[in-house]
Amino acid sequence: MSKSAWVRKIHGVAVALLGVMTFTLICLAHPASAAKLYRYTDGSGAEHYTDNLNSLPPGARAIESVDSRVGADTGKGKPRPALAAKMDYGADEGRVAALRTILSLYRQTHTYSTADFFVCADMAIDVWNMARTQGFKVMIAAGHPSDNKATPPRFTHAWVVAEVAPSAWLAMETTGGGVVTGKENINYYRGHFFENPRDFKEYLDERRGINQQISDVKELEDKFAHVNGKYRQEVAEQQKLSTDLQQQCGDKRLAPAKFKQCKEMQQTVLAKTDACKELEGRVRQLSDTHADTRAKLEASMRLLNQPVRTVPPR
Repeated sequence: MSKSAWVRKIHGVAVALLGVMTFTLICLAHPASAAKLYRYTDGSGAEHYTDNLNSLPPGARAIESVDSRVGADTGKGKPRPALAAKMDYGADEGRVAALRTILSLYRQTHTYSTADFFVCADMAIDVWNMARTQGFKVMIAAGHPSDNKATPPRFTHAWVVAEVAPSAWLAMETTGGGVVTGKENINYYRGHFFENPRDFKEYLDERRGINQQISDVKELEDKFAHVNGKYRQEVAEQQKLSTDLQQQCGDKRLAPAKFKQCKEMQQTVLAKTDACKELEGRVRQLSDTHADTRAKLEASMRLLNQPVRTVPPR
C-alpha cells in the first residue's frame, strides 16, 4: 500500500470513530404530581392505603386522608413509617393505586438531581425493588420518552414498567413520581426491557464503557493529527534535501571542498530519512490502536443495539 493510501485509511478510521455520539443517560422526568393517599380498613379489619377512592372494595370503612411522606406526623403524635405490609392488589384499579402509592412514597423521600448522569437508572432500580417486594412483575426500561423512532444509542432515560393485568403493563415514571399510560405517552412502552437490576447494570456498564472508548478515540485522533502532521513536514524536508543533494552533487567530479560539502548534505539527508521512518512507525502504531479500539467499540455497540421491544400498555 502506498504511503498516501495508508495515511488516508488511518485518517478515515479516526473520522469514523469520532462520528459516534457519546452515550449518556440523562433523566427527563415526566410531569406527575404526588398522589393524595387515603387509609381505610376492609371488612376483615385489615388496613390498606389507596390514592383512588373509586377503587375501594365493598365494606371498606374508616377512610381518612393521610400524609404519604415517610416520617410525616400521623396526627397521633407518631411519625409515619414506610409501608411494610403488601397493599391490596385484588382488582386492576387497586394494583394501579398501589403502584401510585409506591411512586408517591419514593418521590417524597428521595432527591432528584439533573446534574448527575445515570441518576434515573439508580432510581429505576430502587423502584423496581420496591414494586417487586410488593409482589408485582416488573421490568426496568431504557428508552426515549419523546422520540418514537429513537435508536438505542439515543436512549436517554430509564423507568419501570409493571404488569397490572395479564399482558397489560403500566409505566412508572420514577423521576417524575407518577404513572404514565399508553394514551399519555406510548414511548414509555418502547425500548429495551430488563428482567432484573443485574442485567440492567451490565447494560449501564457497557454504556459507560462506550463513553470511555470514545474518549480514548478522541485522544488517539489528537495524537494522530500531531504525529502525522510532523511526519508530513519531515517527509517534505527530506525530499527537498534529497533533490538539492542530487542537483548539487550528482555523479559529477567534485573538488575536495565541494566533496566535503556534499558528504555533509548526504549525512543530513540520511538523518532526516531516519526521522521519517521513526515517525512512520508511530503513525502505523496509532493506526493499529485505532483498529483495536474500533473493534472493542463495535462489540459494545452490538449489545446496546439489541432489537427495540414494545410491551402492551394497560
